[in-house]
Amino acid sequence: MSEASPSERALAFAVEAHRGQVRKGSGVPYVFHTVDVAKRLGDAGVRDEDMIVAALLHDVVEDTEVTLAQVEERFGSRAAGFVDEMTFDEGRESKSAYLAAFATRSLESLAIKLMDRSANVTDYELERPDYAPKYAGLAGALYAAAFAREGELVEKFGEVPAGRMIAEAKRLNELR
Repeated sequence: MSEASPSERALAFAVEAHRGQVRKGSGVPYVFHTVDVAKRLGDAGVRDEDMIVAALLHDVVEDTEVTLAQVEERFGSRAAGFVDEMTFDEGRESKSAYLAAFATRSLESLAIKLMDRSANVTDYELERPDYAPKYAGLAGALYAAAFAREGELVEKFGEVPAGRMIAEAKRLNELR
């Protein structure tokens, strides 16, 4: 039997870290959300293992007792760096400042955050359709960052993945 891939190890780690947590509204295990974000990246054409790992772990530092040092120890500094960029800290910045910062954060983290927002908006469209447009609208700065960095996204990920990311940013922006 072969050794587990980093993504497989990250999935197991996320399951354990989020054990007992459920999504508001649906009541499904929270880890389903992180899997959804990773799947959306894969569906867009992203094959970067560290990005998939970071998508699976993007909420562990923010929402559990897991530390960034633990993520780095198990999954390396690159994946941990993406998780760090994804982690919102109320004591450090406002939510609007956090979202606006993706204009200068790594392209990888911008892509992960777009898919995170997409997954959250989709959940709201199903569970609270009246709130989905408002929630989508709260991230205008994130979509603006994607639009402004479209050329960089194409250069980094290629035409098809970047095109899918920009199309999703446009869809979310139009919901507002």
